[in-house]
Amino acid sequence: MEPEFREGEIIIVNAHIAWEVGSYVIVKNGKGEAIFKQIKKKGDKWVLHPLNPKYEDIVVDNRQLYVVGVVVEKLKRY
Repeated sequence: MEPEFREGEIIIVNAHIAWEVGSYVIVKNGKGEAIFKQIKKKGDKWVLHPLNPKYEDIVVDNRQLYVVGVVVEKLKRY
């Protein structure tokens, strides 16, 4: 299965809508670093699921994580 997002595509992020399970989001950590993940629920835990299968899920616990915005659209140029 091909990834939904590819390098070079442009994503549009809306900071004014609420995320829900399955949303693709931009998340900032306590160091100010931004990451692009999908929010999922596994059992009773929330996880940030990476787009690259080489990486593990990030369990949302007491870390300083802030959802900057929800991806609402992507643009692809040819």
